[in-house]
Amino acid sequence: MTAQKKAALLFLTAAVLLASGCTLPNFQTGGQTSTSSKGLMIQDFHSDFARVYPEEELTLNLKMKNMGTFEAGYVHLRLGGLEGWTYKKYVASFDELNKRRILEPMANEERCVYKVQEGNGYRSVNLVVRGPSEEFGTEGEEKTCTWTIVSPKLPNVREVSYIPRLTLYYDYSQATLLSVNLLKRSEMRKLMDTGGEVPSTTLSTGDSPVSLSLSTKGAVVATSDGTVDFPLEIKVSNRENGIICFREPGKEGGCEEPWKYSKVSVVIESPDAQLGGGCTNPISLNLLNSKEGTVVCRLSTELSEVSAKQLIVKATAYYRYYIEAETAVTVQKKP
Repeated sequence: MTAQKKAALLFLTAAVLLASGCTLPNFQTGGQTSTSSKGLMIQDFHSDFARVYPEEELTLNLKMKNMGTFEAGYVHLRLGGLEGWTYKKYVASFDELNKRRILEPMANEERCVYKVQEGNGYRSVNLVVRGPSEEFGTEGEEKTCTWTIVSPKLPNVREVSYIPRLTLYYDYSQATLLSVNLLKRSEMRKLMDTGGEVPSTTLSTGDSPVSLSLSTKGAVVATSDGTVDFPLEIKVSNRENGIICFREPGKEGGCEEPWKYSKVSVVIESPDAQLGGGCTNPISLNLLNSKEGTVVCRLSTELSEVSAKQLIVKATAYYRYYIEAETAVTVQKKP
């Protein structure tokens, strides 16, 4: 199967399961813990026992930590792979499309809850896992969460094995600062005539599952009235194994609509320059095969005849990220 077909199949499955309140298929590691090293990381996910008897309580344990630069918002923790099990704590809702009641297990701890029961429905809670603070000299926040579940009765078999699966998804960002060094007006016109490029240097970039790079490679246009126009290449790459979905600045992201899959939004800010070249904020950037995407915009600014000019360009990418981990447990009949 080609990468394109795999991505399309994965999205269709994800869309159906998200709409039904279930979890995504295993796209992260297929093992016990996640390997994501940036952003919100699943450090451990396990059950307190590997084998239990029917109708016996079991605890699932999660440890997660924000290993990136930014705050993780609207964090959701969904369990799957537990058909027939019951939950000590859950939020109930009604699926109008399929005319059925849905029970979504919730963690025991309030710090891990992202939905609260209200009547026949629920109220969403913005579960946040903070990033590191340079001001206070602290690392990214770490949270531990537990779920109490009860094993099912067994049919006429000796034992049944289950793969409890945790899908973790959250809103995240990435930001990059670029310094653009513009010469004075006459020298910029010489640069244009010789086919030169505007020099630029990356000042900083954050730690995130997504990388964001800026460059000014390409033709420069310097006019006699003192305006310079130059390209700004924006490249976004998914450097981890999770799924990316679109998010607008200040809003919760998600994959509920097909067009949001494998996309990020990017905002370009520079106090002394105007964004052009067919680009307007926020820029919707598609990542081919959920891996990498590039767009070339243009920036324009006024030049001086007597001195050089430095532009500071900030790019911020906004997206929702999905990772997963699983463990194993077997239900066996009592001797």
